[in-house]
Amino acid sequence: MNIPDKLKRLISLLEHTDVKSEDELNYIVNSMHINIADISDYINFRHPLNESYGRKIIYESKKIEMVTMSWNIGDFTSIHDHGQAQWGLVLSFGAVQNSIFEISKHKLMLIDEQILNAGEITILDNSAIHQMGNSNLRPSVSLHIYYTQKSEKGVTAEARNYDLYDNKIYKANGGAFLLLAKENIVSEEKCPDYDQALYEKQFVIRRNFIDKCCPVNMRKKYPSTSINIHNEQR
Repeated sequence: MNIPDKLKRLISLLEHTDVKSEDELNYIVNSMHINIADISDYINFRHPLNESYGRKIIYESKKIEMVTMSWNIGDFTSIHDHGQAQWGLVLSFGAVQNSIFEISKHKLMLIDEQILNAGEITILDNSAIHQMGNSNLRPSVSLHIYYTQKSEKGVTAEARNYDLYDNKIYKANGGAFLLLAKENIVSEEKCPDYDQALYEKQFVIRRNFIDKCCPVNMRKKYPSTSINIHNEQR
């Protein structure tokens, strides 16, 4: 698939620029005036059932990862960070929910929740932990750009996915899906503490996704406890 000219110019600029902050990344991307027509070939609302949102890579290198994400109603990512990325940016082309987390005193906490409307941008640094999704009444699309100068593994390689149901952090490559394929998981560790309200919210998001999208005969591909969501809550 041919990359549109405007995105090619942006990619070339980022590849040849020593980006020093998320604000500089934001300035560069804003200067290109990207619109939804520029990414239309990469919109994918008919994503595989086992993936909890549409994810289409436009370009990736050792410095840059550029991805279009397509959000059907009820689509969500896991709670996650961005692996090796130093900075990142999300440009929304419709209403997308962005939930922001932090780890304080060994506890994972929800600190803010916002709706990114069409044309709005949120910027990310290496410490960012968030969850994106579509809790609205119509599908949406967003463009995600991640940047690093410090990785040989891949820009978003070994991203942490916080799985409250399994009580684990899965370091994984590929998308931050609600259910991670075993072959994409690099390592795992114990999840930080979290409160019951956050657990219950994540439980509902995953239950709705699995009930809608994941037939029983597909579930064996995933870590076993990830699909037992009709079990009694802890």
